[in-house]
Amino acid sequence: MGQCASNAASKGDDDDSRRGVVSTSADDGDTKKRSLIKTTQPLSARYAYVDKLGHGAFGEVYKYQTTTGGVVAVKALDKQKLSRIRTSSHRTMMDDAIDEAEFMAVCADEHVVGVYEWCEEARGDTAYIVMEFCERGALVSDDADRFEPFEDSRAKAVIRDICSALVVCHAQGVVHYDVKPQNVLVHASGAYKLGDFGSAKRVEKNVQDGTYALVRTTPGTPAFTAPECCEGEPCDGFKADVWSVGVTAHALVTGSYAYQAEGAWNTYQLILSQDVDLSQISDEQCRDFLAKVLDRDPAKRLTAQQALEHAWLAS
Repeated sequence: MGQCASNAASKGDDDDSRRGVVSTSADDGDTKKRSLIKTTQPLSARYAYVDKLGHGAFGEVYKYQTTTGGVVAVKALDKQKLSRIRTSSHRTMMDDAIDEAEFMAVCADEHVVGVYEWCEEARGDTAYIVMEFCERGALVSDDADRFEPFEDSRAKAVIRDICSALVVCHAQGVVHYDVKPQNVLVHASGAYKLGDFGSAKRVEKNVQDGTYALVRTTPGTPAFTAPECCEGEPCDGFKADVWSVGVTAHALVTGSYAYQAEGAWNTYQLILSQDVDLSQISDEQCRDFLAKVLDRDPAKRLTAQQALEHAWLAS
């Protein structure tokens, strides 16, 4: 994102052949692997503004209607502002926004919020990410410290769908790095979808031994950060995602968050010093699931696939 039309088109073609993916539009409902469609055509030529939905990591999010009557979510990005904010010596927030859209595209799945296109108009200071609209919104609101515990069947359905999404992401070498209830969106069909890839990272696979590179930054939300990531050391991003699944699952079945403290540093200290309290979990299978996804040793912690196959989610 941030390329001219000709370069964007050729990159898309290269991505299709390299990834074995197909591009889809906002109206076809396809969930197959796809590359990110990039266009410089005016957004208004294809979509009509309806309402403001909220804001994400990189910009405001709006509801738009397609020319055929469908509905999409559109994230508007201030290109100049994001291009001025550096996230490393050689990257800006604009680069991160591009990555967010591309990661969502390559991880296309029925349990991942779909992305349809990146629109960067030839004239103007705004870029747009056009995404699947999830009518029922976030699973839990941002400002809820406590909420009514989910029924067991619903909690399992949510965690099952999150794990399914992570299996796909991890197979593509993508670490979500910000799994939490607020980043799970509910589709009109009732399906649960993992969204907001603003903190996601792509990790390279070593072709000789099959291992993946470690992630060298901390996850997006302190309260869902795995212990091994709390001190800023490189960590296994896939296992960090699974820890976040565990904290999310615990929150859903108890109605509260395991780690709440004032500020990131205090939250990290709490995570490092205290285990998640499982004493109030009466269901034996649920307690076993939580113990295994919240194992402090990432080498012993379940993978997303193993979590998905656990008896609690299978029952």
